[in-house]
Amino acid sequence: MLSAKTCSTISQDIQNYWDAHISELDAQLQGKERGHKIADVIDEKTTAHLYAEYDSAYERKKSSGDPKPRSMGDIWIKDQGVYHPVNIKTGIKGSEGQPNMVSMHKLLNAILSNSIDSYYLLMVKIKEKSVTDKTTASIIFVDMLNIIDYITYDAGPGQIMLKAKAFFDKIDREGAAFQNGSTIKEKVEKLAALMRDGESRLVSNRKKRLEVIEKSITSYLDNTPFVVSVDNQARFNLA
Repeated sequence: MLSAKTCSTISQDIQNYWDAHISELDAQLQGKERGHKIADVIDEKTTAHLYAEYDSAYERKKSSGDPKPRSMGDIWIKDQGVYHPVNIKTGIKGSEGQPNMVSMHKLLNAILSNSIDSYYLLMVKIKEKSVTDKTTASIIFVDMLNIIDYITYDAGPGQIMLKAKAFFDKIDREGAAFQNGSTIKEKVEKLAALMRDGESRLVSNRKKRLEVIEKSITSYLDNTPFVVSVDNQARFNLA
């Protein structure tokens, strides 16, 4: 894990960086898809700053040496002799939802191979400007393995997702200090339980979906003729 001092230094540094550069986001906060637009800018500028200022690395393709586009860490920070993955996430206050964090199986495989013992989320939370206030950013830097109670798992796409509203509500109440006395073994046990529950629900839900569609297929094949009608197209609400 990153040391407490390193976490504190990075958190304050990135807060200072975005306090100084927040006006660069104004154009991205206009129009449609603004969440995606600011996420791309924040990801690019934050990782570039960390790469320049800290002992850090990108996961790279063995064939070309280019950064891997789907690395589990947007950047890896070296501390106490080893690298630690950091995932840069962006959110707009009031639009939290349940954003994807990382593949459950990719995360577990990395931990089980003793390649990592932490997975850091560096969150840049944007509060848009109003008539009285300018746009601001707040930084949260936390090991996701310390907030397992605030994540969920969708076995369909295989993604761990943040229960953002509950997570940020806790921060609003208690601050962003998430110290966790659990061992890595206890954290893996909690992740494994989350994975098993998600995989079990996926199997059950797919079985139910299959049963429903099988009934519809049987009904369809038992009835003739097979003629498309305007009445049946009413389901599409065409106009």
